[in-house]
Amino acid sequence: MKEFLIKMKRMLIIGILLMLTVSGIGVSGEGKNYSTVNPNDYGVYLYFSSLLKDFNSILDGIISESNGTINAAFIFYSQINITKDEIPLYSSYNISSKAYELIPYFDSLGRCSLNLAIGQRMFLDGLSNREYPNARKGLFNMKISLKECRSSIDVLSNVVLSAENTTIKFKTDDIVGNLNKIETMIRAYQQILDKYFKPKKLVLFVSDPSPAVYTNVTFYGYTGGLEDVSIVINNIAYPAEVVNENFYFTYSFKKIGTYEVYAVGKRGNNIEISNKIVLNVSKMPTKLLISQKNLLEVTVEGYLVDKLGRGIEGKKIIIHSDNDTVMVTTNQDGSFMVSFGRLLKEKNVTISFLGDEIYQGCNATVILKPSKIPIGILLTAEKQKVRAGKEVLIKGIINGTAERIPLIVYIDNKPYTTINAQQNFSIVLHLEEGKHEIYAKFPGNEKFAESISNILAIEIVPINYLVRLLMIIVSSLLAFVAYKLISAFKDKKELPVSTQNVLKAVEEEKTEEIDILRAYRVVYNLLRRLHALPKSTTPRELLNKLRKEPFFEDMKKLTLFHEKYLYARKKLSIREITLAFKLAARVIISSLVREEL
Repeated sequence: MKEFLIKMKRMLIIGILLMLTVSGIGVSGEGKNYSTVNPNDYGVYLYFSSLLKDFNSILDGIISESNGTINAAFIFYSQINITKDEIPLYSSYNISSKAYELIPYFDSLGRCSLNLAIGQRMFLDGLSNREYPNARKGLFNMKISLKECRSSIDVLSNVVLSAENTTIKFKTDDIVGNLNKIETMIRAYQQILDKYFKPKKLVLFVSDPSPAVYTNVTFYGYTGGLEDVSIVINNIAYPAEVVNENFYFTYSFKKIGTYEVYAVGKRGNNIEISNKIVLNVSKMPTKLLISQKNLLEVTVEGYLVDKLGRGIEGKKIIIHSDNDTVMVTTNQDGSFMVSFGRLLKEKNVTISFLGDEIYQGCNATVILKPSKIPIGILLTAEKQKVRAGKEVLIKGIINGTAERIPLIVYIDNKPYTTINAQQNFSIVLHLEEGKHEIYAKFPGNEKFAESISNILAIEIVPINYLVRLLMIIVSSLLAFVAYKLISAFKDKKELPVSTQNVLKAVEEEKTEEIDILRAYRVVYNLLRRLHALPKSTTPRELLNKLRKEPFFEDMKKLTLFHEKYLYARKKLSIREITLAFKLAARVIISSLVREEL
């Protein structure tokens, strides 16, 4: 069951990492290519915040002394390890560099939460079975692990991440509160244990008897009432930290070998020595993380990392295929890359790191697939904001092939539909109110490489009933003015019988000039004041200032009517006059309420 849960977690993590590469990126209605846009950290924030919630749930289990806490902590630590291995493989998808910086601290949380849970179970079992030395060892493990957890949380609580036009930080208040509760619990455990078992001599324990070089090892124990306790390593004494007759000392070995370690302390004028512990320090384990880019030219990208997930710089990597051998050097982050050109058939490649005096060697074997043709997918939308209830039309272009290929359309990182598209295509969507991210993915096939489109950000806005009410009012006023105008013509008996003569008579009226010029002047003065423009601003200068406004097209048509009548001295028809009034009304309302009509 545990293996099944880990596999499910792995699948989930890979999916989230893929989503992380295309989330949190602000884009316009026409979109930007996800592989070239500068990412912010919002996707990283969401993913690692979920890990912090998992970590806090383990702390809840420890506080309640739940029997399933060790299993939950094991799955959590496995999840961290999978994330640690997977993140470098997605570097080509432009994952924020913050992900790399955060991983060591989350690795620490995975380790310390598991040790906390194991230490608690060791204490509780030892206490109930009257195996007090084991109970004390478990309690020491809890104390050390709590200290490690606090250290990592202190760092994470001060990490500043970038989001869209702002910064964000991890929420750790609940976690700190739980850590405080566990600290109180440990003090209570200590008091209980001291009633049954309190060593009268110096006792030494170690967190890991077989550590690797450059990893922290904690020596701890009970002072037995001694003072000035020190840890002796290679005949060098290091003072230990003593708290309530418990001592601690953390050390990192720089060379491999066998070490004898013991503690010393003073009882009056006498020096007492603890039990001795023999440690076997080995080389740091390493791992090669390999990914393949299968385009026209096949490229292998890899990372050389240590057991903590840290990239190892400046190491020689040997790549052997058929009768060809290439050697490359790792970059600062442990990465390396080799191109194999265009492949017509599969190729077996062995990648090796031979190791050195500090790091163990490792190797990996990959089977390179034949080259695939890259294709591009571009999505566009006419509007970034669409009124609720309206259809959203997405247009797309496929570059690189004229063949029909399947595209999976994603909305908010969830598959929405699958279409078979060819070069120019379109999609009609019906979306709920709110902000949505839309992109398309081609999963790839034997001929073409996998491809993901740019991301479109579309907002579905609710119907603005205020705008509709204003439109009704303005339309009613326009109808009233038209009625009064025609009534005035009838009173003066200047309307001919035929419709054509009516139109002609209206066009010849001086009222036309007054109303058209007055309508434009009202709009002009309003917009000039709203945009703080001088009185010397010309109609064309005003129009250029409004290019990004939602009512630009209406204002452009109104300006053309104004120029046609005032400068070209051309008569306007009744239809043009009515349209000009409607345009003026729409511009006024749009400029005031800032909503699409």
